[in-house]
Formats: sequence, structure tokens, C-alpha cells
Amino acid sequence: MQGPKDTPLSSQVKWQTAFWALITIATNVMTQPSGRLLFSKSRYRLYLRSSPIICALDAIYFLVRILISPFLLGITVRQAIRLITRERYNKDMVEELQSLKKQTWLRWIFFLVGTLGPVVKLAAMQGVPWTKTWGMMFLGAFVVFEGMVFVSAKDIYLKEEGYPTEQKGNAALLPRFVQRDANSFYDTERILFSTGIIIHCMVLIWAAIDIWRLRGGALDQVGSVILILFILFLIFVHLIGILLTFVAFIFCMREGPWILAMVCFLSCGYVGKLLSMFVEIIGWVPSRVWYDFLVFLGICGSISVLWCCTYMLCMHFPRLGMVLLVIPFSADISPGKIDEQAFGALIFFLVNFLVCFLWYWLRYNPEGTGLPDWTGLFG
Repeated sequence: MQGPKDTPLSSQVKWQTAFWALITIATNVMTQPSGRLLFSKSRYRLYLRSSPIICALDAIYFLVRILISPFLLGITVRQAIRLITRERYNKDMVEELQSLKKQTWLRWIFFLVGTLGPVVKLAAMQGVPWTKTWGMMFLGAFVVFEGMVFVSAKDIYLKEEGYPTEQKGNAALLPRFVQRDANSFYDTERILFSTGIIIHCMVLIWAAIDIWRLRGGALDQVGSVILILFILFLIFVHLIGILLTFVAFIFCMREGPWILAMVCFLSCGYVGKLLSMFVEIIGWVPSRVWYDFLVFLGICGSISVLWCCTYMLCMHFPRLGMVLLVIPFSADISPGKIDEQAFGALIFFLVNFLVCFLWYWLRYNPEGTGLPDWTGLFG
């Protein structure tokens, strides 16, 4: 029975509505020029910000530093914002940050026209708590860093009251005052970044297993021959993928946190799967357990194959790599100049989008959800 203060719900929230609202907000945050992201460099920001967890950690870390820096360095909050902003853009051109301030109103107009509607609809949805949580993480990060650019001084690299400088006017050289503050938080950034990657990978593992799990009596509907061939295919894909990934790590990808990310992805997945196997074996369902386990191996192997195939394409077609932002723009576009960490960020983004789309398409349940009538004003 509907109470007098209840908002009338016209329909359930379809998976397309929830998915595209989330994608719209995420795209707006990914393209936001917010400088470097935690432990990583600014050129990896576009793909890494496809994770709401990393966006939220980055925004929280920025706010905490604003509160801590005045006590550590004896400066005002406004000076702390300028100092931290300068550090986030320490490798970029001065003109870029100044142009960001000039284009702030334009970004806000685009936000009001293109993103505000999905934000309002997402906030008004009922029965989709996790979708709203991811969306609010993206939105919070966007608001925090728009405020960062708005508050920062115009000549942030030149004159700063109270900041001792080594060479005035040298944008590429950070003052000792700024560098000391940056070094004190270096390990914290690295820990937060690694933690965000691990947590995000664990969420991906859960979503991937939930997507491809064969439930109920579905096993009975699959012919024995087809099932055996499918299991053999999964084993083959997994072994080839692990082998190619191992070779790539040894010869190409020795630097950066991506080795840690992939190792955590595989190890956390195996641990979680073994625990589920133990529980289900007690219930005497061995055939389903082993099939489930092999499906998970296929998922990990498929990601490894995606990694290696994309790497080969970018290496042999440098222009494609430049478009995908894994090869720096240069007059010399000869093959073999892939930025390994940028490539890892690209794979991170592709897996995020693919798993998110498949989960909403195959596993999203609209029962118990609702959308108020007035949200029709936003399309």
C-alpha cells in the first residue's frame, strides 16, 4: 500500500537505464583533466579512472592531504590546495593548467547538459544500491577535482606567497618545499593505488564468476561431447594465456604495478574459487564444481589472451597504438615503442567495460527496483 508521502513509481529500472547512466557518469570523470592519479602518471589517468574505487580513493586522498598539509607545513588551506595541485600537474605544461581554468565554465555546461540528467535519474532509482554507490563514487571525484582547479591560483607554477622556490619561472622544477611534501606521501600513494587495484580486481572476479557460472540443472541440457570439448577448450585457452602472459612479463613488462595486479587477480581468484569448491563439495556436487572451476580458468586465460593480442596489434600497427594512447605521439611511429603501463591501463579499462556490460546484460535483476515518474523530464 502506497503511503501519502511515497513517490509513485512508473516502472522498474531496466538494465539499459542503469548501465548507461553509470557509463555516462564514468565517461565524464574519465575525460576530466585532473592531473596525475595517485601513484601513476597523468597520461594513464583516462583508463585508470574507469574504476570507481580508484576514483574514490584518489579523491579521499586529495582531501586528506588538504587537511594534513597545513599542520605539517605551516601553511593555509588555500596554499595547501595550490601546492597539491601543482604537484598533480608537475610533469605537464603550465599552459595546460591555465587553460583548464579558462575552460571550467565550458566543462560545467557540458556536465549540466549531458551528465546531470543521468546523475539525477541514478540518484532517484530504488533497489539498485550498488549501482548508485559506483555512480556516487564517480560523481564525488568529479566534484572534488573541479573544485581543485577552480580554487587554484592562475600562476600556480610561478609566484606563490610563502613558498620558497629554487628557480622562479621554471615550471619543470618543483621547489624543495613542494618536493618534501610530495616525498612524505609517496609510500601512502603507492599503498592506496595497489589497494585500489586489488579491491577492484576482486570485484571483477566476483562479477565474472557470477556471469559465467552454470547454475541449476543446466549441466543436464548440455551434451556430454560438447561439454568435454568446451572444458578442453577452456583448459587450452587458460594454459596458452598464462604462458603468453608469463613471456610478456619477462620480456616486456618488468616495470610498474601491473605484474602485481595480474598476480593478485589470479591468486585472489583461485583462493575464492577453492573456498567455493570446498563448500560445494561438502554438498556433494562435484561435477558442477569442477565445471565452475574450469570456467574460471577460461576467464583468466581469456583476459591473458586479450592482453597479448592487443599488445601485438599495437606493436605492429603503431598508429592504432597512438589512437589508443599506448604509444606517445611522435613523428617517429616505428613499432616497438609501446608504453607498457599505458597498455596495462588500456586492458584494465577494456576488462572493466566488458565485465560491466555483460553483468548488467546477463545477471541484472529488475525485480524490486523502481524509477519515479518525474525522472521522465530527463529523458
